[in-house]
Formats: sequence, structure tokens, C-alpha cells
Amino acid sequence: MKLFKFLRAIVAAVCKLIWFVRVENIEALPEKGSAVMVSNHISDLDPVFYLAFVKKRHIHFMAKAELFKYKIVAKFLRYCKAFPIKRGAGDQDALGTAMKTLEDGNVMGIFAEGTRTKTGKLLPFKSGAVAIAQKANAPIVTAVIKTKNQKIRPFRRVTIRFGRVFWPDELGIEGESLLQIKGAVKMVRENVQELLGE
Repeated sequence: MKLFKFLRAIVAAVCKLIWFVRVENIEALPEKGSAVMVSNHISDLDPVFYLAFVKKRHIHFMAKAELFKYKIVAKFLRYCKAFPIKRGAGDQDALGTAMKTLEDGNVMGIFAEGTRTKTGKLLPFKSGAVAIAQKANAPIVTAVIKTKNQKIRPFRRVTIRFGRVFWPDELGIEGESLLQIKGAVKMVRENVQELLGE
């Protein structure tokens, strides 16, 4: 963990030379206990910004399996506690890792759109984040990465903004009702939209 903190400090220092990064409303992120952080996704640098500048809790990201094809990249990602998911399929291994991550009291990060947006506009959310949170009885914390025109460019302000916590009883899901899960997804997405100012 000491090595991770050292590497994070280096990455943060490099990022500060290129972007003006600030974190807002970090108080919304619970001090302890499991949580699913749901975020928008505008660039491949999104998890780097979260890992480098959100020091309150370590975020375990669920990342697309394609990134783990390269040994060096895979080793770095696993060192950062990220784990792969095969998109477009029911990945039981990823689900098991996600549940274990939350059972151990960690924060898991999910880009709920399932892919990067090409226009900067928020895409429809997949239901996976809500379903996992419901299954693990964990709260959902909303967050966004926001910048001018939602394009990551050098020497621009990049804002990481946390929203609010949706506790399990607020999601209104009983059992595994697909209709109620869709309703919870809509509620979470609307909060993310609000954070983006859309």
C-alpha cells in the first residue's frame, strides 16, 4: 500500500502539470463500509483521475476485459485492485469478484454507461451497478468527471464531483424485480445528469 501511495503521488503530480484537477463534495463518499460508485465515462483517463485524486477511499474499478490482454497493463491494473469484466455477457467471475470486493467493505467503481461516450453526452445506463448494489445490500454513490465540452485536453480544468448516496432502502427494490431495478437505474442516472448540469 505504501508503494501504491507513492505511485499515486507521482501520477497526481504529473497530472497537475497537464490538467487543473479539483475534487468537489468528497464528503458524500462514505468514510467506511462498502459502496458502489457510479460515474459517467468520458475518457480512458477517468479511472486514473479517480485513483490519483480521490484519497479518501481506494476505489476498486471494474474494467473492460480487453485492457487485461497486455501483461504489463494487466499487472498494473490488478495492483490498483481493478478487475476485468467481459462486456455483453453474463460474466460470473466478474460478478463474484464484485461481490467479494463489497463484502470486504470496499468501494467499487463502475462506469454505468458501459462504454465511453463519444459526444460527451450521458449515455443510457446499464443495470449492472444497481443490481450488484442491491444484491450486496450496499449504497450507491454518484460521481462525475466534468470538463469543458467533456473533452480531456491539456491545461483544462477537470472536476471530479461527487453527488449523493442512495442507501439500499431508497432504491425501492424488493427481491430481483426488473421493473424496480429499472426504476432505480433511472433515479441514479438522473442524479448523474444533474451533477453534469444536463
